[in-house]
Amino acid sequence: MVEIWSVNSILTHSWRLGIHKLELETDNVEVERILNSFSEALKDNVIVDEIQVLVTSPPVKALALVHQEQSLSSVG
Repeated sequence: MVEIWSVNSILTHSWRLGIHKLELETDNVEVERILNSFSEALKDNVIVDEIQVLVTSPPVKALALVHQEQSLSSVG
């Protein structure tokens, strides 16, 4: 859930700054599935709904989700 809040914050601030082309990297498979609308987890959740509005509203040009293979916290 924390990562969903982070994604919402990143998108909200980016959009306010006029940045509409983003590459978002996550190592959380469920977050990736939620953002790609492939998951029913957190369905009807206000934050997820807000994110869906952000990524489907003009003038969004692109939002690329990149699956991160290894968490940075586990790199030693």
